[in-house]
Amino acid sequence: MAQSLDIWSAVIIVSIAHSIFAINLLAVKGEFREKKGLWLLLFLLSLLWLQLEFLAIRWPFDIGVGVFYGTRHGSWLLMGPLYFFYMQSITRDGIKKWEYLYLLPFVLFTILIPVLLSDFLSFRQVHYGMLTPFDPRPEELTPLQYFYSYLFIFQFLYLAYFLILTRKEINRFVEQLKKNISNIDQALINWLKTTWIGVLLILIICTSFLFLLFTYTPLYRRHLDYIYVLPMSLLVYAISYKLAGVHWPKATIETGIGNKYKKSKLTAIEAEKYKKRLNVLLMEQKLYLNKELRLIDLSARLNIPNHRLSQVLNQHMDISFYDLINRCRVMEAKKMIQSSPQLTLLQIAYDAGFNNKTSFVNAFKKFEGQTPSSFMKSILK
Repeated sequence: MAQSLDIWSAVIIVSIAHSIFAINLLAVKGEFREKKGLWLLLFLLSLLWLQLEFLAIRWPFDIGVGVFYGTRHGSWLLMGPLYFFYMQSITRDGIKKWEYLYLLPFVLFTILIPVLLSDFLSFRQVHYGMLTPFDPRPEELTPLQYFYSYLFIFQFLYLAYFLILTRKEINRFVEQLKKNISNIDQALINWLKTTWIGVLLILIICTSFLFLLFTYTPLYRRHLDYIYVLPMSLLVYAISYKLAGVHWPKATIETGIGNKYKKSKLTAIEAEKYKKRLNVLLMEQKLYLNKELRLIDLSARLNIPNHRLSQVLNQHMDISFYDLINRCRVMEAKKMIQSSPQLTLLQIAYDAGFNNKTSFVNAFKKFEGQTPSSFMKSILK
């Protein structure tokens, strides 16, 4: 059956072309050589698959391979694990072996059963959508056909589950960074949060809007599914724009330090001694002016193990390494503002050890309760 090229089909074609271009561009840059790059490639291919599938259904065009039309069989079961593995490859050393079991629902319901039991869905499920068994019109369906209609809904809940896991992982990663380095690469954190929001928007549009449209209004038509294709295109564009033009920030930190001092025999007297040595070292040698200062560097200067210093900071000083160093930097910045008010705030931020103005402003507000510009105005009065 012929289908004219309307505006929405054109948008999808452009989106598909952009996805292919982005994948090739990132491949040329070598982004797929590391493990995190391979997971990113698979994630982008899953987005491309969904776009190609929708275009084939919309025109319509049957390529003769039933598994290709994966949304009927739960292809969204793949997106969540791939996204989670990609984030894990950034925030952790690797993926635990048992976590690969997250791919089992996709392999079973999207590949194996459809291959072994081809053409098991009803005509209406295939041609009018997997939610048709829930509309008022009667239809006799087998238990397996009913199961796949519920699976169609479950696949989006499965993606939501991985979004929750990933958000917790991002938060854990940020806290771990604060325990180990003094200047967090905000570009990396923004990247993690931006991609998370992008996947969340796709999920919200797919589940909330389309399901409500289908369930509570007579407005739903099959072609309206293009609504979820557009956010996919935007997400692919964001990924390609970010990684094609910006050097990928590497998270070179030691993870898990926070758990190593649980069985420590550090006494209160020893902790107090380390605190005094630490304060003297910071104030006299001003190590906090080093923008790349890490916990491991400070422990080496104090000649104590990393986990021992981490324990002193977290259990006996109730502060993270990140906050400790930035508090010292804020104190240094206040002295500079008072002694050299002719300097710009950006210059003061860099001279005090911050690597960008945003981190400087945020730290100043946290420890002083006001912005550095407000503090400067009060000094100049």
